[in-house]
Amino acid sequence: MKRVLAVDDEPLLLELLVDELELGGYKVESASNGDAAMALLGSDHRFDVIVTDLRMPGKVDGWMLGRHALDGDPEARVVYMTGYAEMPAVLSDREKFLRKPFTMDKLFSLL
Repeated sequence: MKRVLAVDDEPLLLELLVDELELGGYKVESASNGDAAMALLGSDHRFDVIVTDLRMPGKVDGWMLGRHALDGDPEARVVYMTGYAEMPAVLSDREKFLRKPFTMDKLFSLL
């Protein structure tokens, strides 16, 4: 079973993500900001996929979180979500970009 870390500062969206991912057969942990997510990544937890919002309060945004996850685990993948930013010109093959709002089918296709 794939392990997913879901990160978003919008509580309703985070709850929806967790519920839908669990229904989809994923083992999910969540964090409401990048700082809390970094603490989970720094523990003994290993995640196959990190699904993270880009803009969040605190010291750690989605880009920093994603880069940290990719640097720490050569098999991890990251899905960045945002309703604001344009898609970056260059992403690695382990990174995907998802514009809000999105369907869960679209998210599942990236996992």
